Amino acid sequence: MNTANTEYNGDSLSKKGFSLLEFLSNLSIALWLFILLTATLWAGGLYVKNDTVYKEINYHLLPEWFGLQPLQKSWWIYLLLLLLLFLFINTVACIIKRLSGLLPVRSKHSLGEFFKLLLPSLIHCFFLILLMGFAVSECTGWRQRLPGTPGAAIEVDDYRIQVVEQQCKMRPKEEIGPPICSCSAVLAVSKKGKHIKEHKISMLHPSYDGDLSFHLSMAGKPKIIQGKMVPQLVVIIKKDYGLLIILAGDLFMCLFLLLYYMRPRKKSIKDVADIL
Repeated sequence: MNTANTEYNGDSLSKKGFSLLEFLSNLSIALWLFILLTATLWAGGLYVKNDTVYKEINYHLLPEWFGLQPLQKSWWIYLLLLLLLFLFINTVACIIKRLSGLLPVRSKHSLGEFFKLLLPSLIHCFFLILLMGFAVSECTGWRQRLPGTPGAAIEVDDYRIQVVEQQCKMRPKEEIGPPICSCSAVLAVSKKGKHIKEHKISMLHPSYDGDLSFHLSMAGKPKIIQGKMVPQLVVIIKKDYGLLIILAGDLFMCLFLLLYYMRPRKKSIKDVADIL
């Protein structure tokens, strides 16, 4: 009697666990999450377009930025992170569901065939690693600002970073377009008093040194000084522990996507459905 009850309860728990997995891995949930993510980004874009406080995200870690801004300005970013968390859970459930169907039939396939069947799960795994890399990048390490004028310097941790040179190419007045064509700066980086190397950076072309990265950005609109237009530049220095995770996740996700779409398709859709 007791044994029967135990077996029944165990079977019931197993069914509940399977039902939960079926629900969490539902493709409809993923599609709705993508729709809600798109709508949230669209709504956030309206805020970003009309408010300069969002530029401060470049200068702070995300938890620090949340502490500086009221909820009416940051609500959509909270919602965006919550939706990404649900997408993370949905993807994990999809991986578990697929592997639970594939592993029992491992012996029926060669290693190469089984690897091809695993490709969608591998793509999902490295997508999750990519998301985790962004989370690490935005929530750990540090970020510092340095005026982009020659002679400006900052000391942080054991590093000393100094702007050695700055160059900007201005557009001739007779040409149509933004007044500034391009800007670049040269940084001298030393650690514990010893010179390491110089980094040349420009707009959208950062430089990297291990887990340090250096970015050149506009700090504001150009100012007119003594009849000349002077760009207002800032150097953003990041200690980024998530960069290598992001690069690895992106690299392998793209590689497995390429392998997935280049693989020969000998089996019909019905055959694959029967396997799974």
